[in-house]
Amino acid sequence: MESIDLALLEEKHVDDLVRLYAEIFGKKVTRSFFIQKYGLHLPSDKQMSVVGLYEGKVVGFFGAIRQHYQHENTRYSLIHICDYYLEKRFRGKGVFDELYLEVVRRAKEEKVAYLYAYTSEQTAKFSLKHRLDEAPAFLRFEVQLFPKWIKSGLVRTMGEEWSLRRLEKRLKKYEVPITPEILMSHGSSNMIYDDDFLEMKKNAPRFFVKIAGCLLWLKLDYRLTIGWIKKEEGADFQQALNTLKSAARSSGVHHLVIHATPKSANDLELHSYLEAKPSFRVFYQKIDTNAPAFDAFPIHYINGDLF
Repeated sequence: MESIDLALLEEKHVDDLVRLYAEIFGKKVTRSFFIQKYGLHLPSDKQMSVVGLYEGKVVGFFGAIRQHYQHENTRYSLIHICDYYLEKRFRGKGVFDELYLEVVRRAKEEKVAYLYAYTSEQTAKFSLKHRLDEAPAFLRFEVQLFPKWIKSGLVRTMGEEWSLRRLEKRLKKYEVPITPEILMSHGSSNMIYDDDFLEMKKNAPRFFVKIAGCLLWLKLDYRLTIGWIKKEEGADFQQALNTLKSAARSSGVHHLVIHATPKSANDLELHSYLEAKPSFRVFYQKIDTNAPAFDAFPIHYINGDLF
């Protein structure tokens, strides 16, 4: 087997990653996509993503984002594992395993409590192969606002940016500042949100809005996703949802989706309006044998790279 060198992700690898992403997925992304998403603008001691190098070029990548959680006054590190891809000629040769095991090795060195991932049915195969444990999957609530073919026609005639500009105008009067403190819950366990976390979320259009007493964090890509909900006293979520549906529809956004943790307050309320469907599966691997059980940590949808 051709020898692959392993290294932590650095900014010097980004041009190769942009090329590799385009080759594999047929999509163009900018350098800032990787720089922001993987925290290359942050101190290097936070970096956990690994690249595979062949003759000095990046041919494989395993994304790993370090996070910190507080549980009963003790701080723990967790690593969210996400994107992983490999140049075609190196597939089926155990290179993916090498990349993953290097992340695991570094996690043990750093005394990380857990690795965890959100997966589709396709990417779940890797987690199952490596015998990761499985937690309850997220639930998905969807609203189809109009047929996708109409959306495709709007993109062709109005351009890619038209929906974003329209939605920005419609939501402007509802926007409020977002801070790490707002995202924190009041329980004994929390992810420690900070300015670095918010900075890493700037790799796609997002809106933080207050509608009918509901604080909502939204992401726009090919659809509009509600990733986080917090209701003030007297909030009317149904009114907030109807307002969002109207804003999205008039902005050429055909699809609205909400992901919720099973049996959470949001899940129970959403069942009143929408049908729940299985969403991303959640897998984890315990690294620190002395760490609390995985379900002691509040793994919210916004914590991962899908939002």
